[in-house]
Amino acid sequence: MAEHWVSTSTPENNKYSVLAEAKSRNMKIKFDVLYRAKSKKQTEIDEEIGEREGYYIRKHKPPLNYQIP
Repeated sequence: MAEHWVSTSTPENNKYSVLAEAKSRNMKIKFDVLYRAKSKKQTEIDEEIGEREGYYIRKHKPPLNYQIP
């Protein structure tokens, strides 16, 4: 989540450019935690979060996600 927030200040792609523009216009930007990893090892956490992120992107189809895993 922190990586997403930082990317709104230093956008590297269109998704974050849109969010940075909204932020500069004093629009509220909010990220919600939809899932917390249960694994203990970092490699397992990365895999677990990646799987859940793909699941929620497919489920909710957020408009700024141009790539559907």
